[in-house]
Amino acid sequence: MRSWMIAFLAGIIGFQLVSSSPHHFWVLLALPGALLARRYSYWRLPFACLGGFCIALLSADSVLEASLPASLRGEPIQITASIDTLIEPRHGGVRFEVEIGEIVSPAHTLEQVTRARLFWRDPPLLPSIGERWVLCVRVDYPHSWRNPGGFDYEGWMFQQGLALSGYVVACPANRRVESVQTVVSLAHWRDGIRQRLTRVGAGLSMIGILQALIMGDRSGISDTQWDVLVRTGTSHLMAISGLHIGLVFTLVSGVGLMLWRLSARRQQVLPQRIIAGGLGLLVAMLYAGLAGFAIPTQRALLMLVLAYVGYCVMRPLRTSNVLLSALILILLWQPRSVLAVGSWLSFVAVALIAYGFQGRYQRLGGVRAMLHLQWLMLLGTAPLLLAVFQQMSLVTVVTNLLAVP
Repeated sequence: MRSWMIAFLAGIIGFQLVSSSPHHFWVLLALPGALLARRYSYWRLPFACLGGFCIALLSADSVLEASLPASLRGEPIQITASIDTLIEPRHGGVRFEVEIGEIVSPAHTLEQVTRARLFWRDPPLLPSIGERWVLCVRVDYPHSWRNPGGFDYEGWMFQQGLALSGYVVACPANRRVESVQTVVSLAHWRDGIRQRLTRVGAGLSMIGILQALIMGDRSGISDTQWDVLVRTGTSHLMAISGLHIGLVFTLVSGVGLMLWRLSARRQQVLPQRIIAGGLGLLVAMLYAGLAGFAIPTQRALLMLVLAYVGYCVMRPLRTSNVLLSALILILLWQPRSVLAVGSWLSFVAVALIAYGFQGRYQRLGGVRAMLHLQWLMLLGTAPLLLAVFQQMSLVTVVTNLLAVP
């Protein structure tokens, strides 16, 4: 089972190494490949690798096939756009992401819905998530510089599913044509919570950190605060991740377990651990929704669901199988997440924690176990941190001992 999972992962990673999008001929090979894999066992690993490659190809096409003529790139155009993310305050303006429905002037039909990242300097009317606007913009395909160690903006845009980047041009034609939809959605819920937090915490210097801890919105953290978080090795706590989801699940499950034990009759109907685990899973899903179901929260939820289902059917799963299954399910849903460094750090951290609590390490005392786990995390993630960020915090063991239960 793990062999074909690794082969599938290799296919997705292999696609990211090609310099240009391959021909769809590879997708046509998937059907005969599936028939061969069903009949001959030695074809299963190559087919799993081909399947991962094809899924990554189809996912990339949904972003790369944005049909913007060369004559319109960087030129003022008028579009209809639906805002589908939280508004990020920036120096002198706001940044947001939109779905471009159509290009109004000059008239041009898009072959598919195209997502873009826009900056609007000093907007006369602050836009909000869920609204539909007519905007004059200058957009182009994103590009990155070849500077060694520089930020790969083009790769980041591709990972986020954003095909175009640009800014709003000051124009009298800029107008809102549809206000916030009346249908309640996850994005509107998060936006409402952020607005309430902003009003309640007006004037507080730490309101940005509170928003990050409560709902995973890091746009309010200042550069100075980020520098302190990076130097102390606690920046990973400023986004709702698997750590936060696990803590919420453990806390709620523990409370539910204590309450369910108060009634002997209820215990005869359903086992207490099944009820407590289900309650913890439900609250963990709500908390993950606060973060917009980011990739780390998806991974944590999938692992919890797999472990919970395995417990309910009385078939405990190996930790490695749970971890790989969660990884494969996430890549099936969002193959481009393989490019997210944070996702790999998250999976590596969970694997290290699972390893740290196995075998002879289980016999360590409380304090020794905590110290051992922190050193294991430091040494295990150091190569990846140094390779990607060229830096790491040496005091992270102390700060994590104080900040992480």
